[in-house]
Amino acid sequence: MIEVQNLEEVEEEAEPSDYEEDAFEAEAPPEKVYAAPVPLADVKAHFTELGAILQVKQIKKGDALKYILHGLRDPETSKKIKKVTLETLERQFVDRIGFAKEVSSKLSKFLIETPNEEGKILQMDSGGPTGQTHGQAVIARRKDLQGKLLSNIRDYTLYNGLAITSMLSRLQSLFEDHRTELLTELEDADYDELGTAPLEDIWKAMKLVGLYPDSLDEELRDFLVFLMMRHSKALSAVAYADFCKTFEEDYNLLEDKKSIWENIGEDGEPAQPYEPSSDEGELESDKEPPKFPEEETQDANQQQSPARSGGNVEDLEQNELLEKVDEILM
Repeated sequence: MIEVQNLEEVEEEAEPSDYEEDAFEAEAPPEKVYAAPVPLADVKAHFTELGAILQVKQIKKGDALKYILHGLRDPETSKKIKKVTLETLERQFVDRIGFAKEVSSKLSKFLIETPNEEGKILQMDSGGPTGQTHGQAVIARRKDLQGKLLSNIRDYTLYNGLAITSMLSRLQSLFEDHRTELLTELEDADYDELGTAPLEDIWKAMKLVGLYPDSLDEELRDFLVFLMMRHSKALSAVAYADFCKTFEEDYNLLEDKKSIWENIGEDGEPAQPYEPSSDEGELESDKEPPKFPEEETQDANQQQSPARSGGNVEDLEQNELLEKVDEILM
C-alpha cells in the first residue's frame, strides 16, 4: 500500500532555492532628477558687478572671457580649450575674478546650462553611470559662451587718469552740499552697524538729501557704480563710507587705497594691466585666415587674369605658410 504524504509535509521538506526571487529582475535605471534653471533676475546684479570689476582690473569687455579662461589649455593638444565645463567656469570665476563660490555657481549655470523643452535642467550626475558629476558633464562651446557672456555685460569704459579727474570733478560739484548729509543718512539706516548698504538704499538716500540719481546721465551713473564696487564685495553690500569719501574736495582716486578687486603682483603692488597674448584669440580656427597685402594683391590679379590661377608654386607655398600661422595662433 502506497502512503500519500500530507501536502503540507511535502512543502516543509522541500529544499530551499539557491536563487533569490529578485535575482532575475533587471536593475532599475537611476531616476532622473531635474532642477529649475537660474533666471536672469538672480544674476543681473552680478553681471553689473562683473562689469565694474573688469573696469577696476582694466580688462576690455571684448577680452572678458579671455581673461576669465586665461591659462587653460587642452591637455592633449596644449592649445586653448574650445569647450568649457560648468565646473571649470565656476572655478575660473572664483580664481580670476574673485567672486564667492555661490555667485560663481549661479553665473556659470546661467551661462552654460540649457533647459529642455519643459524648461528644466537635467542633473547629469543622475542621468546614468557616467562617473561624472553634473559640473563635469555639462559643457558649452567657447564660442557660444563668449556670445552669451558679452550680451549680458553692459558696455563700459576703461578710465584713465584724465577721465577719472574729469568725472570726479563733476560729481564733487554735485555732491558738495549733500555729501555729509548723505553719509549721515546711510549711517542712521545702518542699524546693525555693518558699514554697508545695498545699492537700492543708496539711491533712496540720495533722493532724500536732494540728489536725484535718475536725473544723472548714464555716464555718471556708471561711474558711481564703479566707485561703489572699488571697495565693496557686492552691490548688495556697498561700503558707503568709502563711497562718500570720493566726494570730498581733496579726494584723489589715484592716491586712494587699493581696490579689493585690483590685480596685485607678487610684490604686493598693482600688477600691469592684463594684455591677452596672441594665442588667446577667440576660436581663431573659426575665422578666415588673415590676409597679407601681397596675398590681397594676388587675389585681385587672379580675378583679372584667370590664366594666372593655375597652380602657381609660390601661391601654394604661401598658403601652406598661412595655415601654419593659423595653427600657431590657435
